[in-house]
Amino acid sequence: MTISQIKYQKAIIDYGGRHWVAWFSPDIPIINGPYKFTGLPGLIIRIGDTKDQFSFLIKIRRLFL
Repeated sequence: MTISQIKYQKAIIDYGGRHWVAWFSPDIPIINGPYKFTGLPGLIIRIGDTKDQFSFLIKIRRLFL
């Protein structure tokens, strides 16, 4: 998936008895994400469980000086 010229990859995660789908970007070298989701080789910008009960979305804003 590509948003605003940034490429994202999909990851499938099993955590807390749920299946999660995460979208992260290796182009943003921050190994962090929402809640307890960390460790992927890039910033997690979206993650949600497959039952659509929980979801997290990170908004990124580019600043131009």
